[in-house]
Amino acid sequence: MSILVSKAQRRHILPLSIVLLAGLILTWWTVENTDHTMRESHLHTANLVSKSVNLERLQSLSGTEADLGTPDYLRLKEQLARIAGADENCRFIYLMGRLPDGRVFFYVDNEPVGSEDEAPAGQIYEEVSAEYLSVFDTKNALTVGPVTDRWGNWITSLIPIEDPQNGKLLAVLGMDVDAGMWQGMLVQSAILPLLLTLAFVMILLGFSRLRADIAKRKLAEDALRESKTHLHTLIETLPEIIWAKDPNGVYLSCNPRFELFFGDKETNIIGKTDYNYVDKELADFFRQKDKAALAAGKPTVNEEEVTFANDGHTELLETTKTPMFDSQGKLIGILGIGRDITERKRAEEALQHTLAEAKQMNRLMSGREDRVLELKKEVNELLKNQGQEQKYGSAL
Repeated sequence: MSILVSKAQRRHILPLSIVLLAGLILTWWTVENTDHTMRESHLHTANLVSKSVNLERLQSLSGTEADLGTPDYLRLKEQLARIAGADENCRFIYLMGRLPDGRVFFYVDNEPVGSEDEAPAGQIYEEVSAEYLSVFDTKNALTVGPVTDRWGNWITSLIPIEDPQNGKLLAVLGMDVDAGMWQGMLVQSAILPLLLTLAFVMILLGFSRLRADIAKRKLAEDALRESKTHLHTLIETLPEIIWAKDPNGVYLSCNPRFELFFGDKETNIIGKTDYNYVDKELADFFRQKDKAALAAGKPTVNEEEVTFANDGHTELLETTKTPMFDSQGKLIGILGIGRDITERKRAEEALQHTLAEAKQMNRLMSGREDRVLELKKEVNELLKNQGQEQKYGSAL
């Protein structure tokens, strides 16, 4: 009997290895895709911040200690501090320049004057990396890191700021996110594919035991049921909506969150299609994305806004659809996972709104300063006409 069990186990080594390899590939792909998406999002945010920088104030800076305490320096520092405070993931925002000898220095950053972490005007950035220098050389924006300097370990988006009149590089904006927090978000993104891989491995091992010894079929069936219970419990406790369909789009199973979406029980959903629950246009969209994932033969990701039938609320979902194969490599269906990203989108929109308000405030402040200069000139002109000494000559 032990020989038969051993042979049965050997027959399942290959499919088990395939499942493990597929799970590792899915996990790697998920982490890589999450990192790429986060870097693109961070670069986009940094680009929005760069567009809010007042170029006249920036051009008035010398990049030396002489800038300390000047109105333009302090207003730029205040603006960067407000923007950093609006983004919970951002630690530092700063503007850098480059000397003729190639050394990089700081114009201004978001830290309070005199704080321990401040990089004051004119301070040389000794730890600057080759990736930073490449932005000065090529004027191409990019996200780099992790990079380490005296302030810590960072993922940094670098945006060149150019003079719109002649294309001359005025400065490079840097926006730092703590690398430890970044890595934590990547680890979190790997949990779901690892749990799903573990669940599929448990199911495969259950089937292996079932086929290993007919004489112990009852024991093997109990193990399979236990594996299914673990998988069902796992799927039920996840906050995402999860479902499975056969290759024709017929539902095989779903979790409680998905029941809320369709407003029906899993037992009623099984055996039906999207056309039984949503309008034709949305059902066609779902079916199109299913076919795209099946044709690709690998996980695909898209965003979709859906309305939950149970209470009418809407969510923006980041949906991952993955083809499912049996131990023989035959396509058996598609697994869908929808993650709610509504709050993330709202946070991005709130940041854009804050940036727009900051830009508007800059325009208002610049207008007030110009008017003060005009009034001073008018007063001096009147005094001159009256034969009196000018009072505001030094200010002009």
